[in-house]
Amino acid sequence: MFLGIYLLSRLISPAEFGRYSAFQAMVLAVYPLLTLRYEYAIPVARSDGSARALLTLSLLLSVSATAVLSVGVLVLRGCCLPVEWISPAVAELIPLMGFAAVSASLASIFQLAAVRTGALRAMGVGRVLRAVCMTVGQVALALIVARGASSLIVGELVANLVLAAILAWASARYLPKLSVALQGRNIGKLWAAAKRFRAFALVSVPHAVSHQALVAIQGVAIGVLYGPTAMGHYFLMRKVLFSTIGLVSTALYQVCFSEASKTKGNHARLRELWTYSASLLAIVTIPIAVMLLFLGEQIFALLFGTEWASAGSLAAAAFPIIIMEPIAAAMAFMPAFLKRQPAAFGWSLTQNIVGIGSVWVIFLAGGRIEQAILGSSLAVAAVMLAYVVWLRAASAPSATQMAATQ
Repeated sequence: MFLGIYLLSRLISPAEFGRYSAFQAMVLAVYPLLTLRYEYAIPVARSDGSARALLTLSLLLSVSATAVLSVGVLVLRGCCLPVEWISPAVAELIPLMGFAAVSASLASIFQLAAVRTGALRAMGVGRVLRAVCMTVGQVALALIVARGASSLIVGELVANLVLAAILAWASARYLPKLSVALQGRNIGKLWAAAKRFRAFALVSVPHAVSHQALVAIQGVAIGVLYGPTAMGHYFLMRKVLFSTIGLVSTALYQVCFSEASKTKGNHARLRELWTYSASLLAIVTIPIAVMLLFLGEQIFALLFGTEWASAGSLAAAAFPIIIMEPIAAAMAFMPAFLKRQPAAFGWSLTQNIVGIGSVWVIFLAGGRIEQAILGSSLAVAAVMLAYVVWLRAASAPSATQMAATQ
């Protein structure tokens, strides 16, 4: 992953990298709508039959919703948006939205199926191959086709499909034949699964969409307020740091999700997972944040060149969020098992509104981008810390569980 970012920084301008990253953030905001997050219920389904029904439901929703999304986006581009509203560089990316969203949704579906089947080794291999395919594809397209955002998007799209194919093979025993899945009685099973796990659609979808949409809006807001080059620096900083630390955070999340699905509501075990996640990630994130606080600009200039040195300044300013975001992300499994999804949605909405609001306030006050990132990071990290503490309090064993333990 890091090698790919390094090579792309030598081939792509900060402005083009910013457009690619903004597009990527928008795709992450859209793809939960394709499956309504039913795939996240696969690991927690009580029976294999329910898990298969949820897998089939997620795949059917993904394909059908992608078709609707693609047509809608093309119609919107062709007849509803005045040409002067969007630049040619942005217009050429619009047709890729549907393909990018479905590739992301398929990768998500089969990762959750792999968690259900215990195919964690295949997941690890798939993630490595995805990173390799994405790096090779993006660099090759940038060298051969065009040094722009579209080459990066297509490379990532193909890499997601490779990951989905590997995990589909690993989870083959859960894959239903489409002809069987669409029989009358099985359609009834899909409808029953949709009703039984509707909380994932009603709560998890708004949570995921709002969180990712606000992340995208924050990056785009930086581009609008401080220019596309600043947006490129901001997204490079996030990609370098959170793609690297995120490998640990995501792997830990998936392991804890798998363990939590076996707890059957045991809050004591959930609290143990909280302690394990927080302590392990603190050991990883705190040294990195301290190092970047003092040497961020020099490190980025050394690794990526002087054109990207400002990304190091933003990394130094973002040290609070570097510590807290991976910890909060790794604990995203807990609200579902604690049955606190609505409250978790409120926390997510609060932290993103606070982050975007801080950037705007500091910009209007005449602050530089480094000051805007520092203020936003401090505000968001404070909300995340409160959220993590709240999760620990919510996971306190009930009186019944304590009595059973004693």
